[in-house]
Amino acid sequence: MLTKKQVLHLSLALVKAGDVDLVDGTDLFAGKGLDNSDTKKVQEIVKIVHTLCQGYRYENTLNFDAEVAAKSSEFSAMKKKIESSPVKQSERLDHLYSGIRNSIENPDLLKGLAQKEHLPLVERLGELLISLRISD
Repeated sequence: MLTKKQVLHLSLALVKAGDVDLVDGTDLFAGKGLDNSDTKKVQEIVKIVHTLCQGYRYENTLNFDAEVAAKSSEFSAMKKKIESSPVKQSERLDHLYSGIRNSIENPDLLKGLAQKEHLPLVERLGELLISLRISD
């Protein structure tokens, strides 16, 4: 039987492996103790996690906005340049992964890490996790 935490770990593993399309069928969930309703919810969760991670840019988050609020335009430009480096982007993506893994315990953390245009998806992810009839 899958737990909600395992659903998030599975979602991230599929995203990292580039195998999100595996959730389109039900074979992946056979014998995992999910009914049809929960299977559909897990499929949607995987797709949301995929969207949150694709093309991730920390500069488009509420956390970044808070860091540069009331700072000079020069500071903001410098901060954007630093955040655009490949090393920093990788670090920030890892931080997003952590936020997703821990979104059951701390959903507000993910709200700050997700790109602003994805905030409705973060809300939907929370709703889906709550509505799953499996253990945390």
